[in-house]
Amino acid sequence: IGVEFLTKKICLDGFPAMKAQIWDTSGSERYRSITTGHYRAAVGALLVFDLTDRDSFSQLDFWLENLREHASQEVVVCLMANKLDMAEERAVDSDEVKAFAERENLIYVGECSAKDDINI
Repeated sequence: IGVEFLTKKICLDGFPAMKAQIWDTSGSERYRSITTGHYRAAVGALLVFDLTDRDSFSQLDFWLENLREHASQEVVVCLMANKLDMAEERAVDSDEVKAFAERENLIYVGECSAKDDINI
């Protein structure tokens, strides 16, 4: 249990190469202090929550406020719902997620399953 980190160089036609850094702290409180330092240079952020865990969805307010406090005002924020493969245990309704994304001006990427490689 800890922080997962991945760096990937992305090249798109006609655009300079960019470096994507993905930090996964699983929302753990003990890693919150390291996240704010990375927000300053971010041009985009992906907030991911667990569809089967209402608390995970509820914590989005905290993470979004924290991101907006420390990142540039131009940062693009996307929202992704994970664990689509566990639909029978779903705790958050898709209409509620869409309403949250619209209210907070987020790009709602949709629902995914990291386990089943759906919408990844």
